[in-house]
Amino acid sequence: MTKATFLGLASRWPPCRRIIVGSFLVILALFAWHVAALAAQLTVIWTQSSADVTGTSIERSTGATGSFAEVKTTGPGVTSFTDGSLADATTYCYRLRAFNGAGYSDYSSPPACGTTLQTFGLAVVKIGAGSGTVTSAPAGITCGPSCSGSFASGTVVNLTAAPTAGSTFTGWSGAGCSGTGTCVMTLTAATTVTASFASGSPSAPTVAISTPTSAPSYSTNAAQVVLAGTSSSGAGVTQVSWSNSGGGAGTAAGTTNWTASGIALQPGQNVLTVTARDAAGNTGTAALTVTYATATGGLVAAYGFNEGTGTTTADASGNGFTATLVGGPTWDIEGSVTAITFNVRGSFARSS
Repeated sequence: MTKATFLGLASRWPPCRRIIVGSFLVILALFAWHVAALAAQLTVIWTQSSADVTGTSIERSTGATGSFAEVKTTGPGVTSFTDGSLADATTYCYRLRAFNGAGYSDYSSPPACGTTLQTFGLAVVKIGAGSGTVTSAPAGITCGPSCSGSFASGTVVNLTAAPTAGSTFTGWSGAGCSGTGTCVMTLTAATTVTASFASGSPSAPTVAISTPTSAPSYSTNAAQVVLAGTSSSGAGVTQVSWSNSGGGAGTAAGTTNWTASGIALQPGQNVLTVTARDAAGNTGTAALTVTYATATGGLVAAYGFNEGTGTTTADASGNGFTATLVGGPTWDIEGSVTAITFNVRGSFARSS
């Protein structure tokens, strides 16, 4: 063991204690970290090569060329220190030395340096006559009691709103957030988000049918029908679906503006019910009674063969039975008269 002199009084060291000499402290790691809603922090971790240690003195400087000053003295067996309340985006350096009743060891060398993270503030402003809470992930905001927090630059923050009984969360604004779902943002600057709460329980969504008619009933000779319309809700419509009293059900495309295509009809009356569901689980409905009249007698289709060209001819009866010309019949045009000639060996018009 190398002998050292402590304040020139080596002869007065107690014989039962060993003076600590040499740089036996080794800083294993120095890393920056951040706890949401707290200031930037740095943590120093070290090991000790001697058991005869009463504690450790930790000194800090701002930057690599700043002056060192003691910021913490630990007790025996402690090998880490978290330095809190530091400035953002600032480099700090640390050096350590152990001590016992006989004196101090040499400083750890070289000093270990680290830079704190840049942090940004996130504020939540609650507005409206209703009430509720907003919480963040990662933790840091519970609004209620605290409506702001600090997060490291680049942190993805999720905000969730929960209305209290008798209130409704009506939506976000700010930071690119809207609607009533989770507000997700990546913090790269100080940011403010507004959460709106309305008083009263959420009302049922409204839904309206506009196609094929806004009237309560409709008649058709077609075997299928297309429904379309609109829906709305303070909590946000999440799904529009339909069902037919004659059988069949499905989900419409879209929510605020929706369309349900290819709904099969049964002969007679079909009560088509459209249901809108919102984020709060409330539902609203609209209904249309469609009468499907199948052709049981009378005029089914009529063809004037007025096209003059092509392989199809339109149904002039209005029943929609367009005919396909099969077998190569020929069009004849004489003045203002258009006609068609069918080959008796196999040309004909076929409707479906």
